[in-house]
Amino acid sequence: MRWFYLHCESAAATPPVVGDEVVLDAEESHHLLAVLRRRTDDPVHLLDGRGHRLTGRLAGGDGRAARVEITHVAFDETELATPRLRLVCGVVKGRRWEWALEKAVELGVHAIVPLLAEHGVVEPGRGRRDRWPGVLRAALKQSGRAWLPELGEPVGLDQALETVGDGPCFFGAVPGEVDAVPPLAAIATAPWWTVFIGPEGGWTAAERGALAKAGALPLALGPHVLRTETAAAAALALLQSRRTP
Repeated sequence: MRWFYLHCESAAATPPVVGDEVVLDAEESHHLLAVLRRRTDDPVHLLDGRGHRLTGRLAGGDGRAARVEITHVAFDETELATPRLRLVCGVVKGRRWEWALEKAVELGVHAIVPLLAEHGVVEPGRGRRDRWPGVLRAALKQSGRAWLPELGEPVGLDQALETVGDGPCFFGAVPGEVDAVPPLAAIATAPWWTVFIGPEGGWTAAERGALAKAGALPLALGPHVLRTETAAAAALALLQSRRTP
């Protein structure tokens, strides 16, 4: 099934209901009408990034503003089940970071915080950062997921730690540091689980101390040294498998 993204002007906007007519943005309209050559009354499947999957019929429009009449709305309650997942991840070079964002969406993350760690080698410019929301939307459509993760601004570790007091924290352990996953059953009702993944150059002693002071628990991700983006995917897959649906 091919999904299209229905952009919402604000998080407070009322979701569409059956009978409403919505207008897709220029990019989605061009793809629907000019690339796929869909015609009036053809079915259209939409994701609004806020937990809803919508079905509609193409009601008309030009190449820059396709109009879709909503015929069915479903809300995915599992998207808001707790604990929700937050990834705080060291920014890495080039397309590897975009790969990390893509896989994080597929693996069910709800919020992403780009991390500027002391041993990080990347300071993302505005142009590069402007690409990131599009990567998230593309991954949402590819995976058919209903929730678009919140994407924060790049911050340092101290600032990131100040904003994660809503549940337990974990960090990707180096091979051999721990040999088991922390017991998660006792914290399954926490609002959020947050996992910190370090940069290519690893954590500094000061950063390790800050994580320990915050009570972050080491998370075993296997016997081999992982790249940052691989560790992020491994940690999210592990935590997602232990969430209570």
